[in-house]
Amino acid sequence: MTPGGWRGPAAGVGWAVVGLVIFLAPYAQVPIWPFAYSAVALLAWGALRWGRAMSDRMALPRTAPEWAATVGLGLGLGALFLLWVVPTLADAQRLGLLPWPRHVQAQLLFQAWNEEIVLGALFLLPLVRRTKRPVLTSVTVALVFAGLHVLLYGFGAHGRWLDPMTVATLVAVGALRNVLLLLTGHIGLAFALHAAWNVSMFAGVWYQVPGMWRLSEPQVFDAFLGQPAMVVAT
Repeated sequence: MTPGGWRGPAAGVGWAVVGLVIFLAPYAQVPIWPFAYSAVALLAWGALRWGRAMSDRMALPRTAPEWAATVGLGLGLGALFLLWVVPTLADAQRLGLLPWPRHVQAQLLFQAWNEEIVLGALFLLPLVRRTKRPVLTSVTVALVFAGLHVLLYGFGAHGRWLDPMTVATLVAVGALRNVLLLLTGHIGLAFALHAAWNVSMFAGVWYQVPGMWRLSEPQVFDAFLGQPAMVVAT
């Protein structure tokens, strides 16, 4: 089979199934299929589907300056969030952290990478090209991005609705990610922002001091993204 050689509706369904399995398996917490494997599988899928055009279709950084900007922004934001923003918010709310092992924390980077490829490169960019309305499309996708989080936590296993201030921050963050992607034409800077937040917010188990009362995932969102300062800063 040549790259991009799968054609027709049946092939499209096949690729969709492969993509969903690759992308969703880590969220189902399949022990043998972490986000790192999904990242490799997504790139392999892209190479089979588009061949040499993979970098363009998946909006990957291509040049040394683009990669340097991606790494630089990721490290800079990561340091800012890890050393100042998150500790300041945690201290104000008397929160403690039991960190995950390093190899578990690394999965957060791959998770952000996968989501930027699927939601940014493969969903947002084609949608903008189709609608030819980048601002309206970016805002709409940001609203959908925040809404999905609300529904996931409200109707999911956690059974907890996100605070309105958290939702406002998620909309702002989603819009910022979309703007970075549209301005640069690649996922690098959006990935850097996403990865920095992932690693700083979900690097371990957060708990309330005193009492060691563990915070659920939506409570972590509320604790850090639900603060008025975060809405303004974003």
